[in-house]
Amino acid sequence: MNLGAADGRTMARVMAAFANKSSHDASRRIQRKHLELARQGKSSGGPAPYGWQKDGRKADPVAAEHIRVAQKQLLAGVRIGTIRTDRQIRGLGHPREGTTRLPHHLVERMPTNPRLCGYRTYRGEVLLDDDGHPVIGVWEPINIVPRASHRSSGRRVVSLRPSRSGGCRSGCRRSSRAADPPAWGPG
Repeated sequence: MNLGAADGRTMARVMAAFANKSSHDASRRIQRKHLELARQGKSSGGPAPYGWQKDGRKADPVAAEHIRVAQKQLLAGVRIGTIRTDRQIRGLGHPREGTTRLPHHLVERMPTNPRLCGYRTYRGEVLLDDDGHPVIGVWEPINIVPRASHRSSGRRVVSLRPSRSGGCRSGCRRSSRAADPPAWGPG
């Protein structure tokens, strides 16, 4: 193809347009399949998360206990960095073999992952079924959460997830330190 000629440049543009369409179509199909798997409570592939055996369905008892300890420390007010340092001193290291560095974000997400309760997430959010209840995954949960603790029961759900610099990570763009807006009243 001669890009120095007008016909060659036109042909290159047409080929790029077809390649972009093909890429977009494949992306759409993959996203649709991942959502379908998520609604069924299944994983969309990849290595098993920390806390589960290689099959991704059965909990690893040793790793599960380490996660529970980290959760208790977090609820007691211990900082993520302290938990991370403690894990490295005890030789727990990174959950993937051959890696020794334990990233801060991994320790932050590990004890707050909704998967620990058996909930399926999709694009970072807990996926809800048609009745508004969380979709339950096909794996063994590490933490047991009674069904009645869901927000539809009227109780408030308390999150273990720490806030970042005063803002929540749910995308609501509202500071977690801000007071609730006053209730509207006439006059």
